[in-house]
Amino acid sequence: MKMLLSVFACLLLTSCSSFRNELNNTDERIEKEFRPHVIEFQREFRHLVRLPIRFGLNEPSLAGVCLVMEDGFREILISKEVWKGLSPDQKEELVFHELGHCELNLGHIDGQYMNTGCPLSLMAPRLFSKHQALACYNRYKEYYVGQIKVGTGK
Repeated sequence: MKMLLSVFACLLLTSCSSFRNELNNTDERIEKEFRPHVIEFQREFRHLVRLPIRFGLNEPSLAGVCLVMEDGFREILISKEVWKGLSPDQKEELVFHELGHCELNLGHIDGQYMNTGCPLSLMAPRLFSKHQALACYNRYKEYYVGQIKVGTGK
């Protein structure tokens, strides 16, 4: 019985530590600027990200986009110009939002706000303003992450 418990504990520890190691060894297809946010996404959602995320979006009205090809290949493109002007919270929100589309298959949640004036979801169609990132994202991050988890059944 003791041996069986030891084997089970060993397997449990191995599976947990291997996921943690994956979090710290982000795929090279993800540009280094995005890696801390991808690691945080993986930690929050216990979901391993394998798709490419890179700069390359040249549409001035868009911060980021999840591209889905006919063959099912997916990648995220981010505007380098927009990225340069974002706060750290906005950067995380943008990466989480695009991963919500590409990895979790979530759509936009349009035009809904909390009674505080904060967007109801990270999946709102517009990037949080600097003010919203500071007043809303930072303050309600646990709520926003939880809201996505509920939407995906995680």
